[in-house]
Amino acid sequence: MPGPSPGFTILISLNAPLALPRELYYRHTAIPELYDRVVLLCGIALLWYWVARNIEGWRERRTVVTFRRLRMRIAADLILIGLGGFWAFVVVNERLWNRMSIPDPTWIWILAVFTPIVLWAVALIFFFGRDLIQVIRGENPRRANASPS
Repeated sequence: MPGPSPGFTILISLNAPLALPRELYYRHTAIPELYDRVVLLCGIALLWYWVARNIEGWRERRTVVTFRRLRMRIAADLILIGLGGFWAFVVVNERLWNRMSIPDPTWIWILAVFTPIVLWAVALIFFFGRDLIQVIRGENPRRANASPS
């Protein structure tokens, strides 16, 4: 079967923000397969650690975990909103299910692969778009909820 295995396809769709950087370094560097897998697993661990930190930050302060410096915070928000928009564009415009390596993909398979990607796109655009709007308005939830010390 040419192309990635179905399990790897679902793994990448569950970790969609890592798919683009992984594709860039995988195609343009000649690293052994073992190192590629180690880098991918470390990237997945860091991604989900970051997600857990953001969930924790959202519960405590109703904001995402990002940089404290204003310029870096705006840049990070714009990059992550762009990444979410990129994934929305990929799903809607490119119709990647036509390129999957499965002979006859079913709708259940298409939903299993593209639902996580769509959820990543919506989450990135919503949460970091909200943070960007707060920064532009001059609101800083970290200072408002911080206890005096």
